[in-house]
Amino acid sequence: NPPIWRPGTFMERAFFAFRDWLWRFRVEPAIRKHSLLDYDIYHLEGGLEFYRHGGFVRHLAEKDKPIISTYHGRDFRNRGVIPAVDRHLRLNLTSEYDLLPRHPNLHYLFLPYDVAACQPAGRPHDPITICHATRSKYAKGSETIIAAGRALEKSHGIRFIFIENQPHDEVMALKAQADIYIDQVADVAPGYGMNSVEAMAMGLACCTSMNDDYQAFMPDHPFVNVTPDNLLAKLMELVENPQLILERGRAARRWAESRHDLEV
Repeated sequence: NPPIWRPGTFMERAFFAFRDWLWRFRVEPAIRKHSLLDYDIYHLEGGLEFYRHGGFVRHLAEKDKPIISTYHGRDFRNRGVIPAVDRHLRLNLTSEYDLLPRHPNLHYLFLPYDVAACQPAGRPHDPITICHATRSKYAKGSETIIAAGRALEKSHGIRFIFIENQPHDEVMALKAQADIYIDQVADVAPGYGMNSVEAMAMGLACCTSMNDDYQAFMPDHPFVNVTPDNLLAKLMELVENPQLILERGRAARRWAESRHDLEV
């Protein structure tokens, strides 16, 4: 059974009941203005609709409209599904493999991406550049990654780029300057996400922590499998072998094209 969201206290229950009542004065006119009951297929982000009582999706279900939801990780792990919404969903999708056993109607979807929009550099930069981007240092194990990057700056003369909470266009511009991308070593949110998909599309050699379950699920993945204990050694191997960076980058690009591209 999936984790279930329910109000934990009387105050929380009262808050959402009041919020649903208050919001309806703006939501219902917007539904009518934009004819939101007249579409063919509906997609929810993170299992959320306008109301916690699920009134909007209930109306859709009464009209036999197919409703889909995509879960991205924290929404499912930390909050859980909202029963009033979940009961009306025909399909749930996720790009987080570890969530699959926790819901009987949850299916894996490789994150879709316009791979053709990115053009690999084709050769290592001078100096070789390593990049790591995050919105949560804890979830990514960023302190370990930063320490390894700084150590290699001193020992091997590489350039290390750390990106935190920056606008997306700036993040993409910085990633394009890199040869190696490190996603995460914490295994809090296992595997990889959109940061890595973008990096693979750019042809970067990509590193992340792939636990045993992920390894079994996608054994042909292109990642350099890293942990807090072996990260520095794995990065040194890449930095000292530029041809290996190119080979890993080409494999990453092929993976992005075959699994994540919009045309797949």
